Amino acid sequence: MKKLLLIFLIILSSVAFSEEMTKLNDSNVKSFTGFGIYYYSNGEKYEGQWLKGQKNGVGAYYWNNGDVYSGDWNQDKRTGKGTFIWANGNKYEGDFIDSVGNGKGKYLPNPKNFKVETDYYGNKKETINIISYEGDYVNNFWTGYGIAEYSNGDKYEGEWLNNIREGKGIYTYKNGDKYTGNFIKNLKSGKGKLEYKNGTVYEGEFSEDIIKGKGKKTYSNGEVVEGNWNDGKLIEKNK
Repeated sequence: MKKLLLIFLIILSSVAFSEEMTKLNDSNVKSFTGFGIYYYSNGEKYEGQWLKGQKNGVGAYYWNNGDVYSGDWNQDKRTGKGTFIWANGNKYEGDFIDSVGNGKGKYLPNPKNFKVETDYYGNKKETINIISYEGDYVNNFWTGYGIAEYSNGDKYEGEWLNNIREGKGIYTYKNGDKYTGNFIKNLKSGKGKLEYKNGTVYEGEFSEDIIKGKGKKTYSNGEVVEGNWNDGKLIEKNK
């Protein structure tokens, strides 16, 4: 984080190389145009370009809770390209409109914040956390097309709605299995194809992450079985 801010301050300095750094106060900030620093009464700070008293151009804002934004501003709002780093180390870099993540962006959570679960005896269980998301944003939410990578080696690329896998997508498991098809509320639901690492392929219906409904399974030895399935098991074979 310190390295990122150092790079950004160098950029700020290059933008303002011909301007004098001005420490602003209540008497001049409302009409100021140029490059300056203003300290707010609550301890927060903005350093960057101003236009007629508004944050406009390139600048960095430091919240008193430790959050930092560095990037483009337009009429006091974060608009354009920028990077937002939360106090806990999570980071978003990408497009902003009216101080909200909108457009293309990348989210990188701090691994220190990953959820850890334990069993009855206090032993750590494998917990799947997202280690990165890159794609479309609408009002700070992953909505549209995006790619997510998970801490256990899994990967998803496809459609999202409000941070949830929703619509068409491809989920590749760390063991080599791959699902291509529809998702509802993060789960495989609807029509899809599950390709196993061993060469077996199931094509058909899914419900809440399990094989359920009409479908066809083609085994690696060439055998084909069609019928109704429930929880991955054949319950009625087509004649």
